Amino acid sequence: PAEVRKVCWTRNVPFGWSWKAAQICGVALSTTSLAVVYAVLVETGLTHTTLGKIIMPRLQPWFFPRYGGRVIEPEIKGAFAALLVLMYFADRAESHAVLPAFILGLAVAKIFHAHREEQRRFRVVAFALLTPFFFVKSGMNVSLRAVGANLGLMLGLLGIKLLTKAVAVYPPARRYLPQGATYTTLLMSTGLTFGTISSLYGLNAGILTKDQFSVLVTVVVLSAVVPTWIAQRFFHPAPEAGERREGALATASTMRERRVHLAAQEE
Repeated sequence: PAEVRKVCWTRNVPFGWSWKAAQICGVALSTTSLAVVYAVLVETGLTHTTLGKIIMPRLQPWFFPRYGGRVIEPEIKGAFAALLVLMYFADRAESHAVLPAFILGLAVAKIFHAHREEQRRFRVVAFALLTPFFFVKSGMNVSLRAVGANLGLMLGLLGIKLLTKAVAVYPPARRYLPQGATYTTLLMSTGLTFGTISSLYGLNAGILTKDQFSVLVTVVVLSAVVPTWIAQRFFHPAPEAGERREGALATASTMRERRVHLAAQEE
């Protein structure tokens, strides 16, 4: 909320945006991108370290042991069917259709932790097929002319976002994750999905103009790229020996599960 007020005030007073447009801007720039954090943790192997476990807890239900491993992939189809139903009701409620994906993710977290192979397949489909449509739709509304004409404004907004995030996140990160405080702060400074959703809502509701939307989405994308690059380039934490062993064991377990699944399909 404090970040929202600061960014709203900055946008509203000097640049002449309406109060509602400034509020949309504040909300869009105050979010943290779970998609970016998740992708970075998975790709770098940090899900098997203390840092990753704090962000992504683990649990397990009953559906996959009963129906998993079949050629028709009922678990993947069931998850997508539930997602489509939730998207339909979200659209009827005049919300954003992508929001139920986060609810579904919370609901199936237990399943995917216990069944790494299904998690991998679902992730491949989501990142390769579904996610691009969402960002392509947003990108088609961006005006390059507006982006080029407002470079100073975009850099200022990006600086405000990163500064307010650092003030809010670094002190508790320093206390609970002293070895990775800066890295955690930079990852928590990223923004992408919810920032884009907020911007799209403002554009579709007539609160933001196309130029304002272009500026805001560009800042959101920059906030996903810049902090991630800095964190990976300069502050990537080195896992301890025990955490490296655990990560290697988890990888080996995933490979064994994949081989068993392929053997079952061949039979």
